[in-house]
Amino acid sequence: MSSPVFPDTGGTHERGTSSLVSPVTPSGRSSDHLTPLTHSSMLSSRRWPADEPRPAASQGTPTKRNDSAASDGTGKSELLGLDMSGSKIKTLTPGICRFTFLTELRLSNNFITRLPPGVGQLRSLAFLDLSNNQLTELPSEVGWLCNMKELLLFNNHIQDLPGEMGYLYQLENFGIEGNPINENLLQIVHSQGALAIIPFLRDHMISTFGIKSNIVAIAPPSDRSWLNVDSYAGGSRNAVTVLCYNVLCDKYATSQMFGYVPSWFLNWDYRKQLILHEILSYDADIVCLQEVESSQFDQYFKPQLRMRGGYDGVFSPKSRARTMSEWDRSFKFEDKTLVEFNQVALSRPSLRKHKDMYNRVMTRDNIAVIVRLEHKESRQEVLVGNVHIHWDPSFRDVKLVQTIMLIEELEKISMVHPKAAIIVCGDFNSLPGSGVCSFLETGTVRPDHPDFMKHTYEPYTTEGANHSLNLKNAYSLAPDPLNFTSFTPMFLGVIDYVWFRPGGLSVNGCLGPVSTEYARQIVGLPSQHLPSDHISLLVEFKIESSPQAFKREGGGLRYQTSHPDMSGPARRMYSRNKNAMT
Repeated sequence: MSSPVFPDTGGTHERGTSSLVSPVTPSGRSSDHLTPLTHSSMLSSRRWPADEPRPAASQGTPTKRNDSAASDGTGKSELLGLDMSGSKIKTLTPGICRFTFLTELRLSNNFITRLPPGVGQLRSLAFLDLSNNQLTELPSEVGWLCNMKELLLFNNHIQDLPGEMGYLYQLENFGIEGNPINENLLQIVHSQGALAIIPFLRDHMISTFGIKSNIVAIAPPSDRSWLNVDSYAGGSRNAVTVLCYNVLCDKYATSQMFGYVPSWFLNWDYRKQLILHEILSYDADIVCLQEVESSQFDQYFKPQLRMRGGYDGVFSPKSRARTMSEWDRSFKFEDKTLVEFNQVALSRPSLRKHKDMYNRVMTRDNIAVIVRLEHKESRQEVLVGNVHIHWDPSFRDVKLVQTIMLIEELEKISMVHPKAAIIVCGDFNSLPGSGVCSFLETGTVRPDHPDFMKHTYEPYTTEGANHSLNLKNAYSLAPDPLNFTSFTPMFLGVIDYVWFRPGGLSVNGCLGPVSTEYARQIVGLPSQHLPSDHISLLVEFKIESSPQAFKREGGGLRYQTSHPDMSGPARRMYSRNKNAMT
């Protein structure tokens, strides 16, 4: 199986949506790029040739297409479709797989006997017509075409279908009639229609029940490597590990939202065991989880983590509830602060007088939890914030306002406990370079920042916002950056973070990325081995010894500390038990 290309994304991910990625259509692309393809007519935008009838699809309503030419904003038409039907083609060269911008490809009425494996790179394809050819099989890479809405295979010589076709969760029209398909598939077509083959293949990817398929069960991912930041800090008594993990709560993990995932992978009884095993295997001192339902916390996570890991925790029973746990043997719990963003807005006269605050921010029930802990070994206070920022990419302003409110609340607590170290982690639903990340890292956001989206949130949109916490992204210090923290067919990017205030803390190391080899074998998460659409983040900090009073430096607060302990290179490696819970 060849490796598919990860989708190019430019927005922020959300649970179960696919609105973030439009087809990749490079501006200004012209027909000059298609010289290797002969005997072809080119379709500008989504226009159908008037002289060729469309074959009737076996299920669903044909997708309506816009006859107006696509434009890049300059009036120049972009190439989105390619018509090579009736061109007497016998061999489809791999060169066609370079045109990843194509949304439509018409290859009917030729003599094509096979598709190149690289077809999986055409991830923007929404329509593919291979009717009336000489195909006897399809490559498994066809399953990587997750944007596919119409797939027409009428009148070929196909007997079996690869199990990976179960990934085509957006398929609306599927034409398979006129092929000598096997009895299993034929019965499904007769009883439920051709489109029902797709969920059948998806739920039987591993055990194909007599269907001859080239599917091979995907091996578990290799161990995530440990990325040393300070190679001389390992083994310190003051080392503290923090785990941040959006576990994908059960009510969001539906087949409607995750149509590319076999139903038994989504089953909560299956996933919760993997989640618990992963949490316990990392042996973290502080665990920050997002998307934990109240019942699952009370009935499963709380008793299991206490019994098997010695954890205690705090929980906020909201619809998007989160939990934070701390290990009895390492920390003493002091107090917690619940930050309800809609209530914070309501309590401030300058904010609540604007309709944008009422209509956009106060209607969201996102919260954050801030706890104050005392490290038993060093007696150092630590403020830990855990947050799940609003998801919707069309509400960048809400994300930014919620983040500002969180930091303002954290600053208030920090003023009362000026010697406390600070850690802030969670699912920020924001990419690097966004207003959210820029504000956290630089300590400022100007009033006309594009992420306010021209809405009014005084004083933020009149004076801007600032903070003096001097936060750093822990993973930005690692030698190898993460290529994603969340991965679906429509999104691949970093949206989860562990931030900290330097001075009282330094980073020893971080848990590395999921192997690229594994990621290229799946179309998205969750998977058989990774139970959430997010991956976990794990950071080992060192609490600097002999902390003294803070002093102002460079606009931020910093500890005056002694030199870190030179105790030898860190050798910690965190790995998943590959055979557990399967």
